[in-house]
Amino acid sequence: MRLTGRVALVIGGSAGIGRACVDAFAADGASVVVADVNDEGGEQAVADVTAAGGKAAFAHTTIMEEESVGESVRVAVDTFGGLNILVTSVAGRPPADVGGRAEAWKYMVDMFQTGPYYASRQALPAIVESGNGSVIHVASIAGIRGMAAGDVDATAYPTSKHGVIGLTKTLALQYGPKGVRVNAICPGYVKTQLNQHLHEADTDGSFVRDTLRVPLERWGRPEEIGTVAAFLASDEASFISGQAIVVDGGMTAR
Repeated sequence: MRLTGRVALVIGGSAGIGRACVDAFAADGASVVVADVNDEGGEQAVADVTAAGGKAAFAHTTIMEEESVGESVRVAVDTFGGLNILVTSVAGRPPADVGGRAEAWKYMVDMFQTGPYYASRQALPAIVESGNGSVIHVASIAGIRGMAAGDVDATAYPTSKHGVIGLTKTLALQYGPKGVRVNAICPGYVKTQLNQHLHEADTDGSFVRDTLRVPLERWGRPEEIGTVAAFLASDEASFISGQAIVVDGGMTAR
């Protein structure tokens, strides 16, 4: 129970890696605010944590709107008395009616780069006040290398994830003297809703083994990212800050 007495805000906590972070934090004793645009999934996460004996609350949150993020911080402080941990773990693609290329680019950057900045700016004062703080941004291996893709959302994705790592390093320098550690996790190919079309089609594992050439020859699981987040939030990682922790089955070792 490494996180007993601490409060975590997980933006994007209704599914995938975010939900895995919620479960890992609650299992380690933290009180968790599940923040998401998906009310049904968020409320289900809260119900599951509560049924298992944990403490959780839901806050409808749009990471692309700073006021909405600020409200989720207030939910954490008002419900559980403070805030120690922030996780940003969002996923999505531009909706069909978003418009042209410029609008699609802006949508992706707002979601994956500006959103984590809003979340950090809103949460950090409360985290500093509570003490013993940790900020964890879920980036991607796309944030440490390029992607040979032509469409605008595939171009904006790695660009934004590079920006998240830059944000992580900058905040680590700024807030380290105030007792807050800031890190990023860079997952490889993990079975989530965002890439469901890929892993469901990979029935024999040939895509992850032969095309992606992942040395461990399998897809990652969301809980394998959640456990890393729980470690980074705990005192066991008390001297780790400003890092982009790669969790990819060895893929980027090539």
